[in-house]
Formats: sequence, C-alpha cells, structure tokens
Amino acid sequence: GATTRWKRPEPRTHVVEIRHMKFIPSEITIAKGDKVVWVNKDFFAHDVTGKDDSWSSKPFQQNETWSMVITEDLSYYCNLHKVMKGTIRIK
Repeated sequence: GATTRWKRPEPRTHVVEIRHMKFIPSEITIAKGDKVVWVNKDFFAHDVTGKDDSWSSKPFQQNETWSMVITEDLSYYCNLHKVMKGTIRIK
C-alpha cells in the first residue's frame, strides 16, 4: 500500500463540564491521543469512572479538574451519581 506522510496533528484538549448532574457534552468524538479535561461546575463532588470500572478518578470538588489522555473508545459514568453517563469516541 501507499505510505502517506501526514504529520500527526498536535494532540488537542477537549473540555467536558460537569453541571446540573450531567457531563456536558455527554458524547464527544476526538482524535486518538487527545486529552479530555473534566471540570466540575456542580456544588458537590463527582468522579469519572470507566464503565467497566477498570479506571477511575478520585472524587473532585467544585472548580477542580481531572484529565486523561484518550487512546480508545470509552464509556464512563460518575460512580457517586450513577445516572451521569458519558461517551468518548475516537474518530
């Protein structure tokens, strides 16, 4: 096959806000290797936990952040408030 010599774009940072008991946006599509930063805008602590429970942030408070470099499709939720769910897809 032909080899393409595309320069890999610089990883981007995407922000997901936590407010009103929701991840906003709840679904995002990003490039492999991009970073997602969750910002807690709620009055109480939240966390970010993989759907299969293989990874988790610690609970973080209002105006605190937590970030992760994404290398695969992920579904996640808040282990403290299980109604809160989010999805990250690699394009």
